[in-house]
Amino acid sequence: MALPTIFNNIFAPIIIIICVEFFRYVFINANKDSKEFLSLGVILLILFELFTSVKSFDITDAATVFEVTTASILPIIFKNLVLSYLTYHVGYRPTLIYRLVMDVYPFVLPYIPDLGDYITSMLGICMPILLFIFASRIIGSYYNLEEKVYYKKGIELADIPIIVFIVILVGLISGFFPVFILGVGSNSMMPKINKGDAVIVHKVNDPKDLEIGDVIVYLAPEKKVIHRLVDIKSRDGVTYYYTKGDANNGRDDIELQFQNILGVVDFRIPYIAYPSVWLTEYFETH
Repeated sequence: MALPTIFNNIFAPIIIIICVEFFRYVFINANKDSKEFLSLGVILLILFELFTSVKSFDITDAATVFEVTTASILPIIFKNLVLSYLTYHVGYRPTLIYRLVMDVYPFVLPYIPDLGDYITSMLGICMPILLFIFASRIIGSYYNLEEKVYYKKGIELADIPIIVFIVILVGLISGFFPVFILGVGSNSMMPKINKGDAVIVHKVNDPKDLEIGDVIVYLAPEKKVIHRLVDIKSRDGVTYYYTKGDANNGRDDIELQFQNILGVVDFRIPYIAYPSVWLTEYFETH
């Protein structure tokens, strides 16, 4: 992605973030003695982000309501509560850094792998909670005049796996790694890959990386498909790729080009994506 394009993509979001965090800082500092006004300010900030971030959706569709609530509404509420808490006790710097890291990167990266609604939602909710846990520990130690004790025990051994897990999730979602993870929602690749499994996929940048027999992920209209590459043909100077599900009788009725192919499956993780699949099916049938 060219540098001017990146600048154009991030300029408006950065300006909005700076203005919102400046408003948060000024409002909270002006009303520290009034819990009612503080609560009102936080509610206004939450409503502002909801109105600017959440698009219109069909409230009669239970699956859509659930998806929007878990993927957008709850993360926005948790994030604003924690950022307001930080602003009240610390100032605007940590909130500004957090938002510039977490809210701006999607505008910089040309492609963000889809980790699935379940894990993405958990990340959006868990990140603010973890931030609150670490921040409250620091702030509590400061107010109790235990800075030295905190700096010795601030990050405990038990915290390290959580931090590593979050870093890996952020890397997978942001596209920083050359691999991404994808949940499987059908049995078309049985017995090699089952419904509810997750697959680890490495991105391909060269047609030479593809061979007949590879299990690939390709982008079909409105969904990603995990099927086996069964044939490669060239016609009029264009290379076409043909796929088939291992459990299907015939090959897919689609001619793929290289730009439609997202990556090659390296291995599967059994059942890890089943909560997302189960929830999706539940709300589609109710």
